[in-house]
Amino acid sequence: AFRDQMYTPPWSVAWYVDQARRHRVDGVVHLVSADSRSSWFTTHALRGEGIPVFEIHADNSDARSLDPDDLRRQVGEWITRETITR
Repeated sequence: AFRDQMYTPPWSVAWYVDQARRHRVDGVVHLVSADSRSSWFTTHALRGEGIPVFEIHADNSDARSLDPDDLRRQVGEWITRETITR
């Protein structure tokens, strides 16, 4: 089913890379949760295609482990360093 294709390598990885290329993205902000083992493959494939990836290691439903201001700063620095200057 669709869920399998979205989260099971290599189907998911090929789809993410295709969509990034198709939409000409400059970089990907990737939410990585502890329960998703396929995240490494997605990040690896995107980077392998030359697409910068910023990983956010967090829980999808519990924001207490993140400082919103710090996250904004980190993402802003990443955008400047990895997408604007290349």
